[in-house]
Amino acid sequence: MKKSNLAKRGLQDTNQTSAQPDKTGWIRKFCGKGIFREIWKNRFVVLKGDQLYLSEKEVSSRNIWN
Repeated sequence: MKKSNLAKRGLQDTNQTSAQPDKTGWIRKFCGKGIFREIWKNRFVVLKGDQLYLSEKEVSSRNIWN
């Protein structure tokens, strides 16, 4: 079986990452211009390795990867 290119570059394989996310928090997403103002919406983001998860509501980490 061939070794993954990730292992050659020193990166973690996605199957071996920890259960905890690297970063979590809220961002404001620009959604366009309305008649009188710009429209911004709040989004909850979770960064885990090279994966970015977006949600309109705050999400528990156990709901994403377990």
